[in-house]
Amino acid sequence: MTRPVCVSCCAEMRCHKNSRAVEVQVKGRGYQVWSGDEYQCPSCLVRVVTGWGRQPMAETFMSSYVVIVSEELEAGNLIVLREDAT
Repeated sequence: MTRPVCVSCCAEMRCHKNSRAVEVQVKGRGYQVWSGDEYQCPSCLVRVVTGWGRQPMAETFMSSYVVIVSEELEAGNLIVLREDAT
């Protein structure tokens, strides 16, 4: 797999953290939790999450959803993606 490239710096990004949890929210409510890898530009330090799995780690109808979100939040590993944000 090729690594992401920072458009501003024209530099290949490096993996900063594996298995970063991303909670997708729609209209302020949790919907799904995905896992991806966080990459960082070595020059400007901008970060992106890429390399998603095929399925979410959890969805709101699953009993494990609240537990996973709580654990990832407590570990400081949760990013919230607001789908309706502009």
